[in-house]
Amino acid sequence: TTRYGGHQFTLGKDHPRISAKTPWGSDSAAAGKYQIMPDTWDTVVQPALNLPDFSIESQEKAGRYLAQNRGVDPDKVYTNFNDFKAAIDKLAPEWASMPYSKRSPTGFGMGSSYYGQGGIDIYKAWEIYNQ
Repeated sequence: TTRYGGHQFTLGKDHPRISAKTPWGSDSAAAGKYQIMPDTWDTVVQPALNLPDFSIESQEKAGRYLAQNRGVDPDKVYTNFNDFKAAIDKLAPEWASMPYSKRSPTGFGMGSSYYGQGGIDIYKAWEIYNQ
């Protein structure tokens, strides 16, 4: 029930579609467990899965679907840092806070976000993953 910026929303039939200003001057309406944007919900997730609402269960199905679409098995357990990093690189274009080890088409990444908005360090992500 968290949307971009840490604000809360009430679960309902649809994505909450409430925008907030970002520090870099754009708006974000990312919401829910996987911080899904309304366009992703409308054009990728909802048509593919025909989810009945934006419940926690629907969000979980959506997050799994998005990971699978990026070539990542959401059930895989990573025991090797390099395999973990490769999976995160695949997820970085979907989730802006994920680090990207290469240079993105717009010139970002290189350990920061695919979209140039910062994000968690890959070594910190590995540490958290292994807790």
